[in-house]
Amino acid sequence: MFDYFIKKKKIKNSKQLMIVNLNKIVVPELMSVGFIGIFPYFRRKQENLLSFVSFQFNKSGGSFVVEFARTNDSDKELPEFARSISFENLNGSYLSFGKNRIRLKPRGQLFSHWFSYKNKNKEEQFEKLAEQVKNLLPIGEKFCQTGEK
Repeated sequence: MFDYFIKKKKIKNSKQLMIVNLNKIVVPELMSVGFIGIFPYFRRKQENLLSFVSFQFNKSGGSFVVEFARTNDSDKELPEFARSISFENLNGSYLSFGKNRIRLKPRGQLFSHWFSYKNKNKEEQFEKLAEQVKNLLPIGEKFCQTGEK
């Protein structure tokens, strides 16, 4: 299956390779629990609960974060400028950290929320990192459903 992605779009750097593996391994899991969207922004509406997932890459390269955000659809927790934005165009960056937004933390990291692919150069290493993210998705899902961290 990976060959399909390589043939469809030429992989030029490690960031693109990481994105391919996240799309292959993590995104189907997000879709299976009702998220919609395209990489790097996903959203879900369940009754009055809005949930968001985003992937943000370090501008210096070599790492990324995965954020989950939640709010209700009454817009009370959205900043004033974001209240007029349609749900299809909202993302979690409009919500504040703490109560409404969290970042997944890689296993073994004490302080950093960055998933690093800096020293990876084999496809299996990128797949393994994407699997690590996939295995942490239940933490984000629990936060989206209950607000618990």
